[in-house]
Order: sequence, then structure tokens, then C-alpha cells
Amino acid sequence: MKRIIKTVVICATIALVGFNFTSCEEWFEGKKSVEEVAKEHGKNIEKVSVTLTDYVIKQDAFINSNFETMSIEEIRKVFEDYLEAGEIFCETYLEMFKYQEENRQVFSMFNYNENNVTPGTRSTAGDITCEVLDAVLDNPTSLGIGTVKQTGESIKEARETYKKTTKKYDEKVKKGELTREEANFHEIEEHKKNKLDLLQKTVTIGAAAIVGGGAALLAGSAISAAGVTGVALWAGASVVGAGASWICTKLFGKKSTKSGGIEPSVWIATGKIKQGEPLPLNVIPDGSTLIFNMEGYAPMVINDFSVPGEGVEREITMNPVKPNELKKGAKAEYCYLDKKLQVRSCDEVWYINATHFPQNPGVGVPVTVTATLMPPAKGCNIHFSIVGTDGYTDEQTKKSDNNGKATFNIPGAEKGVFDKVTITSSNGKKQIVTYTFGL
Repeated sequence: MKRIIKTVVICATIALVGFNFTSCEEWFEGKKSVEEVAKEHGKNIEKVSVTLTDYVIKQDAFINSNFETMSIEEIRKVFEDYLEAGEIFCETYLEMFKYQEENRQVFSMFNYNENNVTPGTRSTAGDITCEVLDAVLDNPTSLGIGTVKQTGESIKEARETYKKTTKKYDEKVKKGELTREEANFHEIEEHKKNKLDLLQKTVTIGAAAIVGGGAALLAGSAISAAGVTGVALWAGASVVGAGASWICTKLFGKKSTKSGGIEPSVWIATGKIKQGEPLPLNVIPDGSTLIFNMEGYAPMVINDFSVPGEGVEREITMNPVKPNELKKGAKAEYCYLDKKLQVRSCDEVWYINATHFPQNPGVGVPVTVTATLMPPAKGCNIHFSIVGTDGYTDEQTKKSDNNGKATFNIPGAEKGVFDKVTITSSNGKKQIVTYTFGL
């Protein structure tokens, strides 16, 4: 029997346009100017976006790897790549907020407004709602810094364990205690155990990256908030062709009441977007913090982002500020207009939002994968294909329902079995769902 999960259908469009401000007297002078710090902070955001993307890709390769069918050289490489990428991302993420803390006085000037308008203040004119934005978040500790630090330490410990394991078996071969074949067998068994241990320690960070811009390809997992669609970004005349890097963070730190498993303590996602491309809200949970950085402009922060409601298509316009305008008290702003969601055809699907239930399946517990076309489209072919590390395979093609959804049921498996489900829409959009039984 298919399990249908009720979802929220939303969509949004986003525009980046220039914003003009009248000049006033400069009110801050120091060792570092507001303009310099804003530019450096923008560079730090870019570094986090790049290193997070690399980490997610290497993590995917690490999780998806089947050690049973790999050579010892391949196993060592996937281990080393993942550990290195994880260390670099954690260090870069922490460095971004360390820089912010070291320049707290200058950053506080970002939040000054010559008209004393508090960031986050909303105003409505007709059907359009606008909100004043800051260039930085006042409370960066809410973005899971402690969790990222702990994950970094776990990865460093795993690297030391990995080095000891490889060295131990290399020495046994060198001393003639084991043949290379025997050593490889024992080393692979040890790596399999260490892999599960590491994944259990790093599960507190959920991460995803959009590769290729817009919603082209999701690496990692979608956040377990089924049914959201995307945002199309289109630029105004003053910044035609300009794109933005974005980072999304959301702090959880609680147990899932639905699946019984542990949710990530912090969710972090990233991507790059250009005019006309969709920003996938399946990796942007309601209430998250969104950081945007566009070349030539100061970073922008939307705190407590509100996801549009059911049947709503949201058109967002972002008005960025140039770094040299910050010291004049200038503020960025974003405005949005909600309208009725328009159902698209099968050829107009932007991407697939896919979730699985339960999120952390126990041993022998069946899994239901739900795929939703974004924006929703009825009667479209959705192809499901699964490959498990226990040798289980299956594939089915189903039609999307009135809400653009279809489901795929998968039987339970033994502890440690890893499943990879690939979902493809009729116009070639892909989404991958992965999970491990009994993790």
C-alpha cells in the first residue's frame, strides 16, 4: 500500500536589483573600514560555499561507496578525500564566524540605520511586503558553531584512526606477518566499522549543496520538510547577469518524533544562483537563516525565513547595498509578493523534491520514498530506481498525481545496508535519496 505524505506546495521568484541611497556624514573611522570588512566577509561566505559543496560531494561518495566491491586503493582514496574535505569545510565555516567576532565593532556598524529602522522591520504596501536586512547576523552562535566544531574534531579523530589502521596493515605485510591479500581483507573490515562509527558521530550535521546553479543537481539530502518548491531569481537592470552565492542554516537539536531517529543538530546548505534559476526550498526549511552574497555588493541576511504557504507562488525582490554605502547608514531590503501557484506542464518541472520515511529506518523497517515535482505537474512519468549494498535492486515508473507526487515502497534490510534511490522526471531532472538501515 502506498503511503501518501501530505505536503505543502509553494514556489517563489527572487529578483536582485540595485538600490540608491542619499549620502550623509560618515560616522565611523577605525583600523578597518566598514567597506573593507564587508568585502572580506563576502569572500568568507564564498569560501564556505565552495568548501561546503566539496564536502557534500565527497561525503556522498563516502556514504555511497560499497567497500565490498572496491579495491583497497579505492577505499583509501574515498576515505582520505572525505576526511580532508570535512576538515577544510569545518575550519572555513568556523573561520567565517571567528572573523565576524574579531570585527564585532565594525560589524555592529552594519546594523546601524540612519533612520533608526530596526532590521527585520516589515512594511506592507498593497500586496507587497518589504523587510529591512542586515549584512550580518547579530547572533552567529545560533548557526550551530559548536556542532560544526565538534564535527571537525570527530573528523580529525577519524583521520588518526584511519592512519593507524593503514599503517598497521602495511607494517604487517612488510614484516611478512600477512600477505597483501590477507592484510587487505582485514583492513577493509576495519574500515567498514570505522565508516559506520564516523557517520554516527557526524550525523549531527545535515548538509546539502546545489551543484551547477539554481536547482540543477542536489548533492547530499533534502531536509525532511516535504513538498516545498523553488525560487526563480531574475536580476534588475542595474545588475543584469549578476548571480549570488547563498548559505542556509537552521538549528534543530531535537529528536524526530516521526521517525524515532535523531535529526541533524544543524542543517547547512549552499548553492549559487543566477537570474531566472530556481532556488530550491527543499533544502531551505521554514525559520532558517539565509545568507546571500553577490559580487560587488555587501552580504545580505534574512533571519527566520518564512516559507510561503500552500498553493502560494512568492515573487521576491532583493535590493542589495554596495559596501561603500554601509558607512552611510544604508540598508539592504527584500520585498515579496504572494500570488496563486500556477501548475506547470511536465516539460516545465524545475527539480524534484524527494523525501523518505522513516528518516532513519531501523533494521527490517520498510521505507517509503515520496517524490514531488517542482513546480507540481500532473500525469508526468517519475522513474524510481534503487540499488542496495546487499544486492537488492528494483525500478518502477509511476505517474504523478494532482499534487505532482508519486511514492515508491522499499522493503526493510539488515543493519548497515545502504540504499541509494535515484529519481528521474520525464524532462530529465534527477534527485537522489540515500539512507542506511540501523544507523
